[in-house]
Amino acid sequence: RARRKALAAADRFVPQALESDDYHAWITYDADTYRFRQDSMSYLRAHYLCAHSDLGLNATRPELVAAWRRSVVRVLPKVWTHLGSRGIDQKLNFVKLFRALHLYDNTTTTTTADTVVATDDQGNSILMTTTTGKTTTTTTPSSSSSSSSSSSSSSG
Repeated sequence: RARRKALAAADRFVPQALESDDYHAWITYDADTYRFRQDSMSYLRAHYLCAHSDLGLNATRPELVAAWRRSVVRVLPKVWTHLGSRGIDQKLNFVKLFRALHLYDNTTTTTTADTVVATDDQGNSILMTTTTGKTTTTTTPSSSSSSSSSSSSSSG
């Protein structure tokens, strides 16, 4: 009974939050801002919990979950780029969420003690390397004719 009540409450407040421009505003902030850093993980985790847990919004609100995923996919390159400034625990948590949300193809992912290589659902190759406390995240767009590589480096 308590579980049903909690699920019903989530079915009410999650759509309200998703309809609020403020809920999505973090996407417009620079990747090095406090708001972006704090909300990026929360936004992805909330999407995961609503779409892939017993909250079941995939079944009850598929259009809502689909729109939310489109927002996640649009901001994904920016999220990948900001990982260079995160600690190892946060990097691993983001990678775990990316896998759980199928945001890149696991068959093209290689992980060693200091490197994660993945391909996101836009076909971008992502290389995250941690060596001697430094992290470099490089995104190489799949269509080299219209885009160039970007990278960031910082202490992790």
